[in-house]
Amino acid sequence: MISYIFGLVILYVIVFVIILPYLKLRHYKKQGAVSIFFPGLGGIGKYFANAERKGDYYYFQKRIFNENPNARLLAFNLGGDINLSLLDTKLIKAFYSNQNLYVKQRGILGFVNDLLGNGLITSDGAIHKRHRKIISNVFHFELLRSFIPSIVRSTKNRFDIIEKEGLKNVKVMQEFQNITGEVVGEIFFGEDLNKYTFDGKPLTIALADLLADTTKAALTLSNFLLGPDILRHSPFPGHKRVLNNINRFRDICLKIVTEKKEQYLKNKGKPKERKDMLDHLFESVEACPEEDTLTEKDIVDEFITFFLAGMDTTGHLVAMATYFLTQHPEHLPALRKEVDNIYKDGENLTPEILQKMEFMTAVLKESLRHATPASNLFPRVATQDHQLLDVTIKKGTVMNVEFMALNFSEQNFENPHAFDPYRFIKKPTLEDPFAFIPFSAGSRNCIGQHLAMIEGRIILSEFLKRYDFSLRDGYEMKMTIKFLYEPKHELQMNLTRRV
Repeated sequence: MISYIFGLVILYVIVFVIILPYLKLRHYKKQGAVSIFFPGLGGIGKYFANAERKGDYYYFQKRIFNENPNARLLAFNLGGDINLSLLDTKLIKAFYSNQNLYVKQRGILGFVNDLLGNGLITSDGAIHKRHRKIISNVFHFELLRSFIPSIVRSTKNRFDIIEKEGLKNVKVMQEFQNITGEVVGEIFFGEDLNKYTFDGKPLTIALADLLADTTKAALTLSNFLLGPDILRHSPFPGHKRVLNNINRFRDICLKIVTEKKEQYLKNKGKPKERKDMLDHLFESVEACPEEDTLTEKDIVDEFITFFLAGMDTTGHLVAMATYFLTQHPEHLPALRKEVDNIYKDGENLTPEILQKMEFMTAVLKESLRHATPASNLFPRVATQDHQLLDVTIKKGTVMNVEFMALNFSEQNFENPHAFDPYRFIKKPTLEDPFAFIPFSAGSRNCIGQHLAMIEGRIILSEFLKRYDFSLRDGYEMKMTIKFLYEPKHELQMNLTRRV
């Protein structure tokens, strides 16, 4: 009996993980796709191998046009699925224009979905439209303008704490996440979220760790073979631990939202010096028809999504910008000169003043080009056979956009492997709007992109005014995927207070 079951398992693997994916992959290879096939992890296995051997998870994608200058598609197997990544901007434009043909992939990434729920990153269709409409009404530019003093204050306060703890081997990415997490907490809740903890960690750091754990669980061979629905009830201790932590983290977030709603109802009608995003959200929800409202669970989903987008990605952006400046110190004089001339102490900052920081913006954009933290879309699945321009897409194909390959295409950027912020000053707007889309594009672009750039300019300006900095002795940068595209080893720097 045991040998019979074992034989069935082997047959299942041969048919559904080897033969069928190989045949599906040939369909796209015949249409000119650069293809990668390896049973099981497929392209993901190759990318993680590059992270170990070459020091960069995206080593292959950054060089794909060197060997395939006319490449338009990248196809690889992943378990039993075929992943098709778009490399051609015309195909990408058509893809964004036909989102009704796709749904977000919820199967393989089930553990990530368990954490994020139905937030803007993961939701589809009517749910996404409803959430986006309500949040867009409250997450407006004037709200961001009102929180600029809070971003400055949080940044200075965190740097004061760093100085008390010591300026050697500072974990800069973690410290920048502490700042952005505090800002997200104040914008969303009107208070410092770092006072809440999860297993002894501030919520900011706990969420980053939990996202890495959920992604690791999603990218296991057992998940590709069995799927998260089975693994949720499996005896594997690693998966059980991740799911337990997800549930506990969401319970803490629900408690915070519930407490804030009780405060809102208690103080309703009373004047408040400055409303936070949750105040606006509660007001907007009350004004909505019952079928268009958000439940407390929905608000938790959006809070975790907002927390992720506003804390994790922005902290990564600023940290990587400081790293690139250690590797290219020739850009520091011009950057510091601009900070001294525009970002002045005591002056009331506005978005308009920050937007005058042309070189700072260029440095942040070039950092996004080289190491954008959100390096892919949340995968979509084709719901039917269809034509994407001249490419025949099969139902069930997992679709994505290969941002990193676009960022290193010589068709889009001259000398793409160089770190050159001036490229965004010479051409602040690219001729092809789909050649560089770090915040995605179309109706589902990143709703928090203006906040990210405001935070990035402020935090990096304050950092440059206060510190000289260098990498920890012996540090070697290796880039991998946890949840985001980020350093494999903690990015540590030695800081020196500037006179």
